[in-house]
Amino acid sequence: MEQGRPRYVTVLAATDTAAGWRADKAKSGCLIDVQSGEFLSRGLCMPHSPRVHQQQLYVLNSGHGHLSHVDRRTGQLTPVEQMPGYTRGLAFHGQFAFVGLSRIRETNVFGGLPIGERREELCCGIAVIDMTSGRTVATFRFLSGVEEIFAVDVVPGFMNLAIGGSTKGEQQNEIWVVPPQSRL
Repeated sequence: MEQGRPRYVTVLAATDTAAGWRADKAKSGCLIDVQSGEFLSRGLCMPHSPRVHQQQLYVLNSGHGHLSHVDRRTGQLTPVEQMPGYTRGLAFHGQFAFVGLSRIRETNVFGGLPIGERREELCCGIAVIDMTSGRTVATFRFLSGVEEIFAVDVVPGFMNLAIGGSTKGEQQNEIWVVPPQSRL
């Protein structure tokens, strides 16, 4: 979204064939400019979560575990930070980017991705990137029970991190608050 209107979208491949994205998923992803309908960038690895922050465009090049800056004129991607997870879900607040991290499943969806070469170091959680330095300054990790993050958002005006948990087919059944209310 930009100025309240859809602006950028990602696709796993430029195809209209069922499951056509699977053939070359490591480099068939694209970033599309919604206004023009043109491909802004190609060759991405399972891209997610394009966001405009402070007039700059960012995207998660998920199959590499990267948060990347996108030059809006050329479509050139420049990695900002590499993280220990499949990146999915991006939000900004002030100078910080919040990026969802997931472990990858042993399925044909994730097989053959560059991030799979680092399988042992992958974690599930949320990374906090200081955009002034481009470095990770904090990581909230789930040590058990949660394997994937699908979306991340920031709720301005709240001091506590609240995380909702659910499992497939069930309604949300828990919310974790960090730090716990008793410590405030």
